Amino acid sequence: MMMKNFYIIKKSLLIVLLGFQGTFILAQDKDSLLLSGNKEPIVYQVGYGTRTLSELTTAVSVVRSAELSKPLSINTTDALAGKAAGLTVLKLLGDEPGYGAAYLYIRGIGSQNNMRAPYILIDDVERSFNQLDIAEIESITILKDGASNAQYGQRGANGTILIKTKRGFEGKPEVHFISQIGTQQPTKLPRFLGSKEYVTFYNKAIQNDGLMIPPNDKYNPDIYNGSQDPFRYPDVDWYNEFLNENAMQQQYKLTFRGGTKKVRYFMLLGYLNQQGLYNYSDLNDGYNTNIIYDRINVRTNLDANVTKDLLVSLDVAGKKEDRNMPNVTSGDLFNVLSSLLPNAMPVQYNDTMLAGTSQYRNNPLGMISRTGYRNDRTVGLQIKAKATLNMDVLLKGLKAETAFGYDGLSTYGLLRSEKYATYELQSNGSYTKYGEYVPLSLGMQATGKQYEYLMSFYGGLNYNQIFNRHHLGASLRYYQAQTFIRGDNPPFGKQGINGGASYSYNKRYFVDFSFSYDGSDEFAPGHRFGFFPAVSAGWLLSNEEFLKENKIVTFLKLRASYGEAGNCKNDGLDRYAYQSRWSGYDSSYGGYIFGTGFAWSDGAWEGRIANPNLTWETTHNTNVGIDISLLHKLTVNVDGFIHNRDNIIMALSNIIPSAIGAPSPYANIGKVTNKGFETTLTYHDSFNKVNFYVQGNASFARNEIKKTDESDAIADNLKRTGHSITQTFGMLASGYYKNAEDIANSPYNSLYSVRPGDIKYVDINNDNIINSQDEVAIGSPQIPEWTLGLSAGVEYAGLDFSFLLSGYAGRSVILDNPAVWVLQNNGNVTDLAYGAWEAGVREDNATYPRLTTESNKNNYRTSSYWQKNGSFLRVSNIELGYSFPQKWIQKVKMQELRLYVNGQNLLTFDHLGDFGVDPEVLNAGITGYPMTKALNVGLSIKF
Repeated sequence: MMMKNFYIIKKSLLIVLLGFQGTFILAQDKDSLLLSGNKEPIVYQVGYGTRTLSELTTAVSVVRSAELSKPLSINTTDALAGKAAGLTVLKLLGDEPGYGAAYLYIRGIGSQNNMRAPYILIDDVERSFNQLDIAEIESITILKDGASNAQYGQRGANGTILIKTKRGFEGKPEVHFISQIGTQQPTKLPRFLGSKEYVTFYNKAIQNDGLMIPPNDKYNPDIYNGSQDPFRYPDVDWYNEFLNENAMQQQYKLTFRGGTKKVRYFMLLGYLNQQGLYNYSDLNDGYNTNIIYDRINVRTNLDANVTKDLLVSLDVAGKKEDRNMPNVTSGDLFNVLSSLLPNAMPVQYNDTMLAGTSQYRNNPLGMISRTGYRNDRTVGLQIKAKATLNMDVLLKGLKAETAFGYDGLSTYGLLRSEKYATYELQSNGSYTKYGEYVPLSLGMQATGKQYEYLMSFYGGLNYNQIFNRHHLGASLRYYQAQTFIRGDNPPFGKQGINGGASYSYNKRYFVDFSFSYDGSDEFAPGHRFGFFPAVSAGWLLSNEEFLKENKIVTFLKLRASYGEAGNCKNDGLDRYAYQSRWSGYDSSYGGYIFGTGFAWSDGAWEGRIANPNLTWETTHNTNVGIDISLLHKLTVNVDGFIHNRDNIIMALSNIIPSAIGAPSPYANIGKVTNKGFETTLTYHDSFNKVNFYVQGNASFARNEIKKTDESDAIADNLKRTGHSITQTFGMLASGYYKNAEDIANSPYNSLYSVRPGDIKYVDINNDNIINSQDEVAIGSPQIPEWTLGLSAGVEYAGLDFSFLLSGYAGRSVILDNPAVWVLQNNGNVTDLAYGAWEAGVREDNATYPRLTTESNKNNYRTSSYWQKNGSFLRVSNIELGYSFPQKWIQKVKMQELRLYVNGQNLLTFDHLGDFGVDPEVLNAGITGYPMTKALNVGLSIKF
């Protein structure tokens, strides 16, 4: 065990030294450089208060506005990739305009269910930030350890993200205009072979199956040489035909900022437009069927000193999103594009009739241009009113504050539908028709109207005072919130109090206590409220006499913390699972059939078994850290942590048999331990008017299931206990069956009939039978254990250049889509076919199983054969800019005039070779919209 741990530490240090993952910050943004020697104290938002770096005793990362704007991303979540130690930003969907937000994980994952997302607050109000405009964000703070999250009670177990929007300042008005326009392209798309190659490999597969090649011209590869009849013998590259090489995107932002001692303001107006990649979307008069996403963001933040003791703030923000699209989903379209054979049919015939067959009745041209169109609109309004009263008249350092928040979100859609017919050309020149043409409907049909709103309130007291060398602080706050969702009654509710106390002596020793007493209506009375305590401490050694005058070690601090937090989110779980309920009641849900006449009778059935003792998950988090600055130039931050979570909510589907006749109850039975470390290194310097910076961060988090929903009688190789939450289980491949003798001498495959060239599996339990009992943990977890990156920038004489690399390691993926299913399900063929096993030709050096036209579930089941290294490194952003000299632009009263060009996701390095899939989203561009890269030019003007 000691050698194993030493190897992990050695490997960790090597990765840190050779390739930090990180975000690299603008050299001009001094506040962004931790421990940079800047005389102004760096302030961190910690819960409802703030701390300077010297006072900080918990594990916190901050991403500031200057960092977020590189790159100027469409989705705020994308802008966070690689920019904070301990934060994993991973997409599970493609980049369809208006969607494509990433999943966020703080220090990995710690729950066996889907309740893994961090708690997100915008200006202290729980809100989503997926479509927030980057230009309205001042900073994003990630709270990572238990001590910083305990104050959020049953919402804090997965970590917390605090977004602070920009506010006004006392000074001359500042007007800032930013514009950026560019193009998007898919990062990767599968490369299916043309008709000639397809038929060649199809014929080989027929022979492998022991069949004769039919005496039909369509099975002659040479007939697909372009000179024959393209209607009878087509050769269509469906991706090239229906996807444009580029799609436009543009965004414009205008902000106003300034104020006086009495009133300060920040205002924003932002506009974003993204076009989809679809071709043939402009064939209709009066409407377009391409994906078009428009978003308008507005915000006004006002702060007013009503009196010398009373500060009042009012924040109003709104957004309007419009999505235009054909009356089919992107998933439906890409499923067809990836499954259509190159020789299946032409796009259309000379008389403009859309082609189709009995097997392929969906034509991409019809799907894009002749199904009608849909317009979806989302309108959101966010309001926050806050008042802060200085109560020095009662007690010096005492303040009272209260705030009210309102969030409203409404979504509705309108569509006009159309249907099309397809035609198949027969050998006698006639056509077989499939479906019927239905013209575009006259009226607009409303679809899926939804709305939700949230109302929240908090109020409390804060105390902060210095007595000689002693610094005391305290807070106490009451809060409550309700979320109303259409069709879901009653509203979701939470309520509680939180507070804490802090003490420091002589700016050297710091200790913080915090707590929350927090409740949620998700659980039964008597199980709704819990107490979550935390304690943290810090020792600022650089303020001690023995280091105070040290010229090399300019900052040195040790930190330690312990805290508890809960998780009551019910994502993917039944609401009010502590109650018994019945489902059904009408024929749309279920019922019974009686008699020989099959008479239907409405009915109902018992729902999930109730568990009145159900309660929240609890995490117990320990963290130690060290912060070092050398020569005011090199900064090192290191944290180590252990997160133990228990009472994880799980359905007892394995412990309680399904024979009980109702869904199994939920219970607090799961336990998970999550351990790891993270480090950030920053170096900045200047010489001969050249300013530069380098920053890197590396994060490692490994979770292990200690207890889960499984019987003790299960075989050791099938147990999930002891493995990672996202560990994949499957068969262990051991090459190919060589011949009939090899099959006869191998363990009996009880699941499928196998032939030479099929994948052979290891008999794990040594019972001489290959079946599901031989599955075993294979590869690494699906969620990466390592988050890595590197960024740097340089500035000289107005020219600036920067880049950001982000990547992930310690991750495995399973290839399981049409890009790798050669000929399966009457599917396509890729370059993989060139390495297929072939008797006497390619056996020992084969890189793909034998080709077959038959369904072969043996070869395509989950196994180590299809598991690949999912680690990858992206060039997330490269930017080159030029800022015009002040002496030129001051003549027109400009503060800044900058031109730039940047690229996003331009290059990706991975281990997937020629599979044609993106390592982050394996189905992107195959069963859903692709991942994209972008090239932009931009302009920034500040008055």
